[in-house]
Amino acid sequence: MRCWTPEPDDTHLLDWWLPLVRVARRALDEEVPWLIVLDEWALAFRVERPGRPDVWVYVHDRSRRELCVDHTGQPYRFIANSRGPSPGRFKEIEIRSAVWRAGLPDVSDGVWFERPVCPFHPPDRYEPLADDDEQFEDRPGLHLVRQP
Repeated sequence: MRCWTPEPDDTHLLDWWLPLVRVARRALDEEVPWLIVLDEWALAFRVERPGRPDVWVYVHDRSRRELCVDHTGQPYRFIANSRGPSPGRFKEIEIRSAVWRAGLPDVSDGVWFERPVCPFHPPDRYEPLADDDEQFEDRPGLHLVRQP
């Protein structure tokens, strides 16, 4: 494993952010209730793994926790080795687990993918609105009067 970190004066390339875009899209598709908002993340580094996909590591600006993903948007978690030649390994995890590990539930509000039902006014008690103005025809209109 080898780490690559962008220089502070490097121009950011779209390729650096595509893994984050892809994991954000997958999170929406799987209806994860915490959005991965791209401008809330900073690129920390990329881990180059020979024979396996590189892992991009992003840090959330408020939780200060990491999100590790490969170029397809597959999230990972890092498992440190207590001994051995390498510092550790990356293991694939589900997107919901990655979002929890990144601390998004602690720093952002969730989103609803379906309208929540109000306990005081269930949807089956709503009256449909009239499609025409017949119900208002017998009511007097508003008359404006100029002050003398």
